[in-house]
Amino acid sequence: ELDLSQNSHVDGTIPTTVSLLRDLKVLVLSGMKLSGSIPSQIGEMKSLERLILSSNRLSHLPSEIGNLENLKDLWCDNNKLQGKIPVELGKCTNLCSLIMGGNSFSGQIPIEIGLLTHLTSLKMSFNVGFDKTPVPLPLLKQLLNLTRLELSTINLSSSIPTDIALLKQLRHLDLSANNLVGAIPSELGLCKDLKVLQLNQNSLTGQIPMEMVNLTELTRFDLLSNQLKGPMPSEIGMMTNLESFLFGQNFFSGMIPTEVCSLWDYSLKMFGTPHAIAAGSSSSFLSLYGNAQCPDFECCPECA
Repeated sequence: ELDLSQNSHVDGTIPTTVSLLRDLKVLVLSGMKLSGSIPSQIGEMKSLERLILSSNRLSHLPSEIGNLENLKDLWCDNNKLQGKIPVELGKCTNLCSLIMGGNSFSGQIPIEIGLLTHLTSLKMSFNVGFDKTPVPLPLLKQLLNLTRLELSTINLSSSIPTDIALLKQLRHLDLSANNLVGAIPSELGLCKDLKVLQLNQNSLTGQIPMEMVNLTELTRFDLLSNQLKGPMPSEIGMMTNLESFLFGQNFFSGMIPTEVCSLWDYSLKMFGTPHAIAAGSSSSFLSLYGNAQCPDFECCPECA
């Protein structure tokens, strides 16, 4: 193992001679000031199981990365990586985590990523250079071991496919800040292990499906800034593990169910814009502002 991480005074490029470390299993070069291309010679380090290059200024990921057939973790997030993601990554079939967010990749997520059936974590968020594409369902349907999927701010522009419910092991799903349209599929209610669901900052329409109340493990439920409408299901009060409940800036109407406010004590401290309610702990937050709702009970800032 070679770990040189967090040496922020070290700059320059990754030397091609790194390939001489052919028995190395773990290489960690995160949090430095490395720039330039990741050398193609890195593909000769076939014993590598973990390659952590996060938070540098690297600009190119070579196709030779596909030669690392023993690789289990590839983290190259928060760099300046450009160009298309190499399709050769599909050869790294032992990968368990693929973390590539915060770069400037173009094109789209290659379908070959679907060959990485051992993946439990796939993070591609904040790649604003991706083409405008639908949710990449054909590849996602093959990644049945995923527990964490983060595809925020990557220019997705379709409805949320119902078959995303095939990913029954998901605990964290983030599709926020895209161009998603249409209704929230009721089938998402089948993903009963979900703890975090972030669909905020899209153009989703329709009502909240009743099946969402099956997600009793949810701690964060974020639908902020969409075009959702209709009444809020009182059954949301059954989701007793919620810590963040963000439904503001939609078109919900009618009464806010008393069951929603019962998720928090009546000692709630009210602050901020209308219908922003928070408990004394900063970790518990309910946001309903910007809707056409006002209940006649004490947890409404306008009616209290």
